[in-house]
Amino acid sequence: MFFIRSYANGNKRHFKDTLFYMSQGVFEALLAENRLTLADVRDFYTAVIHLVTAADGARDFYTLENNVARQENPDDAEMMDGLLRKVWEGHGKLCIIRSAEDFTFKMKRAMAALLKALGYPEPLETERKFLLKTRPDFRVTELKNSTKINIEQMYLAGGSGELRIRKRNQGDSAIYYRTEKLPVVGSRISRQELEKRISALEYIRLQQFRDLAASVIRKTRHCFIHNYQYFELDEILEPKKMWLLEIELTEENDKVDLPPFLDIEREVTGEEKYSNYGIARGL
Repeated sequence: MFFIRSYANGNKRHFKDTLFYMSQGVFEALLAENRLTLADVRDFYTAVIHLVTAADGARDFYTLENNVARQENPDDAEMMDGLLRKVWEGHGKLCIIRSAEDFTFKMKRAMAALLKALGYPEPLETERKFLLKTRPDFRVTELKNSTKINIEQMYLAGGSGELRIRKRNQGDSAIYYRTEKLPVVGSRISRQELEKRISALEYIRLQQFRDLAASVIRKTRHCFIHNYQYFELDEILEPKKMWLLEIELTEENDKVDLPPFLDIEREVTGEEKYSNYGIARGL
């Protein structure tokens, strides 16, 4: 697993992985004892890249011989790897790299994800979006166990593209961003994304520059993993209600395996009406 570039100034220790080894109650006590929040230890990094164990997908290549610290048999390794992925649900940039018998292919995928996270050669968001017909059934395991994030965002006047500020919070922990998105010529699903983490005070200060022609968006985001893909299911609450499914891709031609338990009406990628900015403006 790779952890890519911290937004923070380096004075906070990261130990989100420790949740994998303890109960939620003990983890929360550990945070309190160290005066940390969930945002400090989960959103400390710009991106998280998880390389699935060879035991899951390339089992013939799984071995204990090249690592004295590795003790798990293939079944245990596969089970523990899945639990570790689950720990990072809720992060804004989680990329999962599946195992492959061709290890070079796996490394190329990981390198592509790494370069994308670092914004090389330019910072891009490559995303596909789908409109749901009906409210999902949250009795389905993936949704029942999904990680819920509350989001408030508003658009600012000025800028050459979509300029917004966003608050993401889970429980008592919150994180704030200023983001500008610019179109990419010739692409329907990629946009240039310039994102910066800001303080709570800066978030409040910037609200005075809000674009009054655009409504405040409030939504609940349900983050879940399906077939090694990280999905974000948005329940738009304001300014109008709807359900949208999003997935961020490493490359534009990546195949998407849509969750069969969702009643998807159609793909709306690139349709301005279903962009956050379009929803805010009431298109």
